[in-house]
Amino acid sequence: MKAAMPSIRAGRLALACAALVATIVAAPAAEFPERPVTLVTSAPAGGGGDVLTRYLADRLKAASGATFVIENKPGAAGNIATVAVTHARPDGYTLLAAPSSTVIANKFVIKDTGYDAMRDLAPVAPFLKVGLALIAGPSTHATTVKDFVAELKARTGRPMFYGVPTTSSLFGAQVFLTMTGLTGTRVNYKGMGDAASGVTAGELDFAFVDATLAIGQAKQGRVRILAVSSAERLAIAPELPTVKESGIGDFDYVNFWAVWAPAGTPQPVIDTLSGWINRVVALPETGRFFLSQGAEPLAATPAQLAAMMRTHNDLWVQIARTTNLEPQ
Repeated sequence: MKAAMPSIRAGRLALACAALVATIVAAPAAEFPERPVTLVTSAPAGGGGDVLTRYLADRLKAASGATFVIENKPGAAGNIATVAVTHARPDGYTLLAAPSSTVIANKFVIKDTGYDAMRDLAPVAPFLKVGLALIAGPSTHATTVKDFVAELKARTGRPMFYGVPTTSSLFGAQVFLTMTGLTGTRVNYKGMGDAASGVTAGELDFAFVDATLAIGQAKQGRVRILAVSSAERLAIAPELPTVKESGIGDFDYVNFWAVWAPAGTPQPVIDTLSGWINRVVALPETGRFFLSQGAEPLAATPAQLAAMMRTHNDLWVQIARTTNLEPQ
Protein backbone atom coordinates (compact mmCIF):
# COMPACT_ATOMS: atom_id res chain seq x y z
CA MET A 1 0.00 0.00 0.00
CA LYS A 2 2.81 2.36 0.86
CA ALA A 3 4.37 1.80 -2.54
CA ALA A 4 1.13 2.88 -4.20
CA MET A 5 0.92 6.27 -2.46
CA PRO A 6 3.03 8.26 -4.98
CA SER A 7 0.80 7.04 -7.82
CA ILE A 8 -2.34 8.09 -5.96
CA ARG A 9 -0.86 11.48 -5.17
CA ALA A 10 0.31 11.90 -8.76
CA GLY A 11 -3.13 10.99 -9.98
CA ARG A 12 -4.78 13.49 -7.69
CA LEU A 13 -2.29 16.19 -8.79
CA ALA A 14 -3.01 15.46 -12.44
CA LEU A 15 -6.75 15.72 -11.82
CA ALA A 16 -6.26 19.00 -9.97
CA CYS A 17 -4.16 20.42 -12.84
CA ALA A 18 -6.72 19.29 -15.39
CA ALA A 19 -9.47 20.97 -13.41
CA LEU A 20 -7.43 24.18 -13.20
CA VAL A 21 -6.78 24.17 -16.95
CA ALA A 22 -10.46 23.55 -17.62
CA THR A 23 -11.35 26.47 -15.39
CA ILE A 24 -8.91 28.76 -17.20
CA VAL A 25 -10.16 27.70 -20.63
CA ALA A 26 -13.78 28.05 -19.59
CA ALA A 27 -13.24 31.50 -18.09
CA PRO A 28 -14.68 34.17 -20.39
CA ALA A 29 -12.22 36.47 -22.20
CA ALA A 30 -12.06 40.02 -20.93
CA GLU A 31 -14.55 42.25 -22.68
CA PHE A 32 -13.29 44.95 -25.03
CA PRO A 33 -12.27 47.59 -24.12
CA GLU A 34 -10.40 47.26 -20.84
CA ARG A 35 -8.56 50.59 -21.23
CA PRO A 36 -8.95 53.87 -23.18
CA VAL A 37 -9.17 53.71 -26.97
CA THR A 38 -7.05 56.22 -28.90
CA LEU A 39 -8.47 57.86 -32.02
CA VAL A 40 -5.52 59.11 -34.05
CA THR A 41 -6.66 61.86 -36.39
CA SER A 42 -4.89 63.51 -39.30
CA ALA A 43 -6.64 66.80 -38.49
CA PRO A 44 -4.74 69.58 -36.69
CA ALA A 45 -6.10 70.53 -33.26
CA GLY A 46 -8.88 73.08 -33.57
CA GLY A 47 -9.58 72.42 -37.25
CA GLY A 48 -12.93 71.40 -38.68
CA GLY A 49 -12.03 67.72 -38.84
CA ASP A 50 -10.73 67.83 -35.27
CA VAL A 51 -13.98 69.37 -33.99
CA LEU A 52 -16.06 66.68 -35.67
CA THR A 53 -13.82 63.84 -34.52
CA ARG A 54 -13.87 65.10 -30.92
CA TYR A 55 -17.65 65.19 -31.08
CA LEU A 56 -17.60 61.54 -32.17
CA ALA A 57 -15.19 60.59 -29.36
CA ASP A 58 -17.34 62.31 -26.74
CA ARG A 59 -20.52 60.59 -27.90
CA LEU A 60 -18.77 57.22 -28.13
CA LYS A 61 -18.03 57.49 -24.41
CA ALA A 62 -21.74 57.83 -23.72
CA ALA A 63 -22.72 55.07 -26.16
CA SER A 64 -20.19 52.50 -24.93
CA GLY A 65 -19.16 53.48 -21.41
CA ALA A 66 -15.57 53.34 -22.64
CA THR A 67 -13.05 56.18 -22.82
CA PHE A 68 -12.00 57.51 -26.23
CA VAL A 69 -9.13 59.96 -26.46
CA ILE A 70 -7.96 62.03 -29.44
CA GLU A 71 -4.36 62.13 -30.64
CA ASN A 72 -3.68 64.72 -33.36
CA LYS A 73 -0.99 63.76 -35.90
CA PRO A 74 -1.30 66.27 -38.75
CA GLY A 75 1.15 66.71 -41.61
CA ALA A 76 2.21 65.08 -44.88
CA ALA A 77 -1.38 65.25 -46.19
CA GLY A 78 -2.47 63.02 -43.31
CA ASN A 79 0.15 60.38 -44.03
CA ILE A 80 1.80 60.66 -40.60
CA ALA A 81 -1.39 59.65 -38.79
CA THR A 82 -2.16 56.82 -41.19
CA VAL A 83 1.30 55.28 -41.01
CA ALA A 84 1.21 55.46 -37.20
CA VAL A 85 -2.00 53.43 -37.05
CA THR A 86 -0.92 50.84 -39.62
CA HIS A 87 2.10 50.14 -37.39
CA ALA A 88 0.05 49.93 -34.18
CA ARG A 89 -0.87 46.71 -32.39
CA PRO A 90 -4.05 45.28 -34.00
CA ASP A 91 -6.07 45.06 -30.80
CA GLY A 92 -8.65 47.81 -31.31
CA TYR A 93 -7.03 50.28 -28.92
CA THR A 94 -5.45 52.45 -31.63
CA LEU A 95 -7.74 53.64 -34.43
CA LEU A 96 -7.50 56.10 -37.31
CA ALA A 97 -10.10 58.83 -37.86
CA ALA A 98 -9.38 60.46 -41.19
CA PRO A 99 -10.86 61.55 -44.53
CA SER A 100 -11.05 59.10 -47.41
CA SER A 101 -8.72 61.29 -49.44
CA THR A 102 -5.94 60.69 -46.91
CA VAL A 103 -6.40 56.94 -46.69
CA ILE A 104 -7.20 56.13 -50.32
CA ALA A 105 -5.80 58.92 -52.47
CA ASN A 106 -2.39 59.65 -50.95
CA LYS A 107 -0.76 56.96 -53.07
CA PHE A 108 -1.66 58.99 -56.15
CA VAL A 109 0.32 62.02 -54.95
CA ILE A 110 3.00 60.56 -52.64
CA LYS A 111 5.54 58.16 -54.14
CA ASP A 112 6.03 56.09 -50.99
CA THR A 113 3.19 56.41 -48.51
CA GLY A 114 4.53 53.62 -46.33
CA TYR A 115 1.24 51.73 -46.36
CA ASP A 116 -1.35 50.09 -48.59
CA ALA A 117 -4.82 51.03 -47.36
CA MET A 118 -6.49 47.90 -48.70
CA ARG A 119 -3.88 45.66 -47.08
CA ASP A 120 -2.88 47.49 -43.91
CA LEU A 121 -6.16 48.93 -42.63
CA ALA A 122 -9.37 47.24 -41.52
CA PRO A 123 -12.57 49.24 -42.23
CA VAL A 124 -14.66 49.98 -39.14
CA ALA A 125 -17.28 52.60 -40.03
CA PRO A 126 -17.69 56.03 -41.67
CA PHE A 127 -19.28 58.81 -39.66
CA LEU A 128 -19.73 61.80 -41.98
CA LYS A 129 -19.32 63.18 -45.48
CA VAL A 130 -18.29 66.70 -46.35
CA GLY A 131 -17.73 68.69 -49.52
CA LEU A 132 -15.02 71.19 -50.28
CA ALA A 133 -15.37 74.93 -50.63
CA LEU A 134 -13.51 77.11 -53.11
CA ILE A 135 -12.30 80.09 -51.09
CA ALA A 136 -10.69 83.29 -52.32
CA GLY A 137 -8.93 86.09 -50.50
CA PRO A 138 -8.15 89.78 -51.07
CA SER A 139 -6.01 89.15 -54.16
CA THR A 140 -9.17 89.32 -56.28
CA HIS A 141 -12.51 91.09 -55.93
CA ALA A 142 -14.68 88.47 -57.62
CA THR A 143 -17.75 87.12 -55.88
CA THR A 144 -18.57 84.47 -58.50
CA VAL A 145 -16.49 81.65 -59.96
CA LYS A 146 -16.91 83.02 -63.47
CA ASP A 147 -15.59 86.48 -62.51
CA PHE A 148 -12.83 84.92 -60.41
CA VAL A 149 -11.52 82.93 -63.38
CA ALA A 150 -11.77 86.00 -65.62
CA GLU A 151 -9.75 88.10 -63.15
CA LEU A 152 -7.00 85.51 -62.89
CA LYS A 153 -6.77 85.09 -66.64
CA ALA A 154 -6.55 88.85 -67.13
CA ARG A 155 -3.80 89.27 -64.53
CA THR A 156 -0.34 90.16 -65.80
CA GLY A 157 2.98 90.45 -64.05
CA ARG A 158 2.09 88.31 -61.05
CA PRO A 159 1.97 84.50 -60.81
CA MET A 160 -0.99 82.69 -59.33
CA PHE A 161 -0.66 80.60 -56.16
CA TYR A 162 -3.01 78.00 -54.71
CA GLY A 163 -2.86 76.17 -51.39
CA VAL A 164 -2.78 72.40 -50.91
CA PRO A 165 -3.05 71.15 -47.30
CA THR A 166 -4.57 67.74 -48.13
CA THR A 167 -5.03 65.34 -51.01
CA SER A 168 -8.68 66.33 -51.37
CA SER A 169 -7.60 69.98 -51.65
CA LEU A 170 -5.15 68.96 -54.35
CA PHE A 171 -7.93 67.16 -56.19
CA GLY A 172 -10.14 70.26 -56.10
CA ALA A 173 -7.35 72.51 -57.34
CA GLN A 174 -6.13 70.15 -60.06
CA VAL A 175 -9.57 69.56 -61.53
CA PHE A 176 -10.41 73.28 -61.26
CA LEU A 177 -7.23 74.27 -63.11
CA THR A 178 -7.79 71.62 -65.76
CA MET A 179 -11.38 72.66 -66.38
CA THR A 180 -10.67 76.40 -66.46
CA GLY A 181 -7.36 76.36 -68.32
CA LEU A 182 -5.64 78.29 -65.52
CA THR A 183 -2.07 77.64 -64.41
CA GLY A 184 -0.55 78.34 -61.02
CA THR A 185 2.04 77.42 -58.43
CA ARG A 186 1.17 74.87 -55.77
CA VAL A 187 2.00 75.72 -52.15
CA ASN A 188 1.80 72.88 -49.61
CA TYR A 189 0.41 73.46 -46.11
CA LYS A 190 0.26 71.33 -42.98
CA GLY A 191 -3.49 71.76 -42.42
CA MET A 192 -6.68 73.25 -43.83
CA GLY A 193 -6.57 76.13 -41.33
CA ASP A 194 -3.06 77.09 -42.43
CA ALA A 195 -4.13 77.18 -46.07
CA ALA A 196 -7.18 79.30 -45.20
CA SER A 197 -4.89 81.72 -43.35
CA GLY A 198 -2.71 81.89 -46.46
CA VAL A 199 -5.75 82.91 -48.48
CA THR A 200 -6.76 85.50 -45.88
CA ALA A 201 -3.26 87.00 -45.86
CA GLY A 202 -3.21 87.32 -49.63
CA GLU A 203 -0.39 84.80 -49.99
CA LEU A 204 -2.69 82.53 -51.98
CA ASP A 205 -5.23 83.30 -54.66
CA PHE A 206 -7.42 80.36 -53.76
CA ALA A 207 -7.67 77.01 -52.03
CA PHE A 208 -10.15 74.20 -51.71
CA VAL A 209 -10.79 73.46 -48.02
CA ASP A 210 -13.41 71.52 -46.08
CA ALA A 211 -16.76 73.29 -46.12
CA THR A 212 -16.86 72.94 -42.33
CA LEU A 213 -13.82 75.18 -42.00
CA ALA A 214 -14.74 77.55 -44.82
CA ILE A 215 -18.19 78.37 -43.46
CA GLY A 216 -16.73 79.34 -40.09
CA GLN A 217 -14.02 81.45 -41.71
CA ALA A 218 -16.55 83.16 -44.00
CA LYS A 219 -18.79 84.07 -41.03
CA GLN A 220 -15.78 85.86 -39.52
CA GLY A 221 -15.20 87.74 -42.78
CA ARG A 222 -11.80 86.12 -43.32
CA VAL A 223 -12.50 84.45 -46.68
CA ARG A 224 -15.02 84.51 -49.50
CA ILE A 225 -16.63 81.24 -50.48
CA LEU A 226 -17.16 81.24 -54.23
CA ALA A 227 -18.70 77.76 -54.54
CA VAL A 228 -18.88 74.27 -53.05
CA SER A 229 -17.65 71.06 -54.65
CA SER A 230 -20.69 68.83 -54.10
CA ALA A 231 -23.26 68.27 -56.84
CA GLU A 232 -25.98 69.80 -54.65
CA ARG A 233 -25.98 72.92 -52.50
CA LEU A 234 -25.33 72.57 -48.79
CA ALA A 235 -28.37 72.45 -46.51
CA ILE A 236 -26.62 74.75 -44.02
CA ALA A 237 -25.69 77.32 -46.68
CA PRO A 238 -28.13 77.02 -49.60
CA GLU A 239 -27.09 80.44 -50.86
CA LEU A 240 -23.70 79.05 -51.94
CA PRO A 241 -23.64 77.82 -55.55
CA THR A 242 -21.88 74.64 -56.58
CA VAL A 243 -18.80 74.72 -58.82
CA LYS A 244 -20.77 72.70 -61.35
CA GLU A 245 -23.67 75.13 -61.59
CA SER A 246 -21.14 77.96 -61.85
CA GLY A 247 -20.28 76.60 -65.28
CA ILE A 248 -17.09 74.67 -64.47
CA GLY A 249 -17.77 71.30 -66.08
CA ASP A 250 -19.08 68.20 -64.31
CA PHE A 251 -17.48 69.03 -60.97
CA ASP A 252 -18.69 66.80 -58.13
CA TYR A 253 -16.63 65.72 -55.15
CA VAL A 254 -17.53 64.78 -51.57
CA ASN A 255 -15.07 63.42 -49.04
CA PHE A 256 -16.07 60.95 -46.32
CA TRP A 257 -14.52 60.60 -42.89
CA ALA A 258 -14.26 57.16 -41.35
CA VAL A 259 -12.63 55.09 -38.64
CA TRP A 260 -10.13 52.37 -39.49
CA ALA A 261 -8.21 49.85 -37.38
CA PRO A 262 -4.86 48.18 -38.10
CA ALA A 263 -5.22 45.10 -40.30
CA GLY A 264 -5.51 41.95 -38.23
CA THR A 265 -7.74 43.48 -35.57
CA PRO A 266 -10.19 40.77 -34.42
CA GLN A 267 -13.52 40.97 -36.23
CA PRO A 268 -15.59 40.93 -33.00
CA VAL A 269 -13.72 44.05 -31.88
CA ILE A 270 -14.31 45.75 -35.23
CA ASP A 271 -18.01 44.84 -35.12
CA THR A 272 -18.31 46.24 -31.60
CA LEU A 273 -16.67 49.52 -32.59
CA SER A 274 -18.74 49.77 -35.76
CA GLY A 275 -21.94 49.28 -33.79
CA TRP A 276 -21.04 52.06 -31.37
CA ILE A 277 -20.13 54.48 -34.16
CA ASN A 278 -23.31 53.80 -36.10
CA ARG A 279 -25.32 54.28 -32.92
CA VAL A 280 -23.77 57.74 -32.48
CA VAL A 281 -24.29 58.66 -36.13
CA ALA A 282 -27.97 57.76 -35.88
CA LEU A 283 -28.59 60.20 -33.02
CA PRO A 284 -30.72 63.23 -34.07
CA GLU A 285 -28.33 65.51 -32.19
CA THR A 286 -25.43 64.17 -34.27
CA GLY A 287 -27.24 65.04 -37.47
CA ARG A 288 -27.96 68.54 -36.21
CA PHE A 289 -24.38 69.12 -35.08
CA PHE A 290 -22.78 67.79 -38.26
CA LEU A 291 -25.12 69.87 -40.43
CA SER A 292 -24.28 72.97 -38.38
CA GLN A 293 -20.64 72.34 -39.32
CA GLY A 294 -21.35 71.88 -43.03
CA ALA A 295 -21.14 68.07 -42.95
CA GLU A 296 -23.68 65.24 -43.12
CA PRO A 297 -23.85 62.08 -40.99
CA LEU A 298 -22.94 58.86 -42.80
CA ALA A 299 -23.42 55.32 -41.48
CA ALA A 300 -22.27 52.00 -42.92
CA THR A 301 -21.07 48.54 -41.94
CA PRO A 302 -17.42 47.48 -42.23
CA ALA A 303 -18.24 45.62 -45.47
CA GLN A 304 -19.99 48.67 -46.90
CA LEU A 305 -17.04 50.89 -45.94
CA ALA A 306 -14.72 48.47 -47.76
CA ALA A 307 -16.89 48.86 -50.87
CA MET A 308 -16.77 52.65 -50.50
CA MET A 309 -12.98 52.47 -50.36
CA ARG A 310 -12.87 50.53 -53.64
CA THR A 311 -15.21 53.03 -55.30
CA HIS A 312 -13.15 55.97 -54.05
CA ASN A 313 -9.98 54.31 -55.34
CA ASP A 314 -11.54 53.93 -58.80
CA LEU A 315 -12.52 57.62 -58.74
CA TRP A 316 -8.95 58.63 -58.00
CA VAL A 317 -7.64 56.50 -60.84
CA GLN A 318 -9.83 58.59 -63.16
CA ILE A 319 -8.76 61.85 -61.50
CA ALA A 320 -5.07 61.00 -61.90
CA ARG A 321 -5.56 60.24 -65.57
CA THR A 322 -7.65 63.34 -66.27
CA THR A 323 -5.28 65.78 -64.56
CA ASN A 324 -2.00 64.00 -65.38
CA LEU A 325 -1.35 63.78 -61.65
CA GLU A 326 1.98 62.20 -60.75
CA PRO A 327 3.18 61.07 -57.28
CA GLN A 328 5.92 63.28 -55.87
